Amino acid sequence: MVSIVVPTYNEQENIRQSLASIVKQSITVDQIICIDDMSSDFTFKILRKLQYRYKNLQVYRCYKKSFCAGALNLGAKKVKKSINFDLTMDADTVLKLDALKKALLVFQKNDHIG
Repeated sequence: MVSIVVPTYNEQENIRQSLASIVKQSITVDQIICIDDMSSDFTFKILRKLQYRYKNLQVYRCYKKSFCAGALNLGAKKVKKSINFDLTMDADTVLKLDALKKALLVFQKNDHIG
């Protein structure tokens, strides 16, 4: 099982395309966790709407400015215990179709990585 944690801050222009690229992966992503770090644009509102489209999407918001590291730490706490691979990704990243499959193969073949 695979989880991806995506910290966000003012990514209203990118977040739709970024999440779509996760959902379209050649492997199933069981859990997508987006942590909004007090965006001043519409990022959080967009994420809340996208939860209806993507049932595996969980959206949280930091209650004080936490910066990327704080958002990632909060996201890590929300990962299901049954997850085998927990990955992180920037909110403005658009993945190629088989990017996660290739990344997981590297992790599986090299247990010292990750």
